[in-house]
Amino acid sequence: PGELVTVRTIASPEAQSCLDAGEPADLTLLSDDQRFRVHTSAMAAASDFLAALFGAGMTDSTAREVALREVTATELQALLELVYHGECSVRCGGLPALLLTAARLQMPTAQRAVEGAIASLLTAANVLDAWELAEEHNLPTLRDAAEALGRETFDFGPLDFGPLDSHETMHPGYPRDIPCKCGRLQWLK
Repeated sequence: PGELVTVRTIASPEAQSCLDAGEPADLTLLSDDQRFRVHTSAMAAASDFLAALFGAGMTDSTAREVALREVTATELQALLELVYHGECSVRCGGLPALLLTAARLQMPTAQRAVEGAIASLLTAANVLDAWELAEEHNLPTLRDAAEALGRETFDFGPLDFGPLDSHETMHPGYPRDIPCKCGRLQWLK
């Protein structure tokens, strides 16, 4: 749902090198019964998860096919476009899932690009959801942008409890295991 958003970053130098040299793809990534031909070196450079998988001496490290079961084909296609071409188009509503997939695959460049795209689209209508997403998944760029807009948009008044890591800073009505900012979000919802 929603309009198409273009996410931009710098294409992976390793992927560009493979393409420029005309190297044939040597790995197939599988997702939702779709096959994506890629270069192992480009994927290892773009994804810490895949780099660890390839270097761990496990069966997958020498396999010509790797199944990514918790990744949709749509998300994988978008991430591969970022790696190889430096941009992808995604429906606005698909950005949070793409962000979480980039985080799951440990693709820091893609993650920062998607996080920045979401941050650039923040509005009063979506800021609390974005802030909660950022808090739950430790996304500092998105958290800072959402917090700034949230503070401009809503009156948080006396809800400033201080440091996030102190249990003593919790509002008395909340369980002690909910971080302050999530408590603020719950309070406003």
